[in-house]
Amino acid sequence: MQFKTPRYEAQVRNNDFRAHFFVRKFSSGMRIPKELYKKRMY
Repeated sequence: MQFKTPRYEAQVRNNDFRAHFFVRKFSSGMRIPKELYKKRMY
């Protein structure tokens, strides 16, 4: 069982958000030209 501190909760939410954002970016990247996708990544 994890000890749930406010900081731990924030870390979990942050990780969830980043994973969600990455998946969204990746899936949208599939539909646009690779060059444009590369520009958006950096």
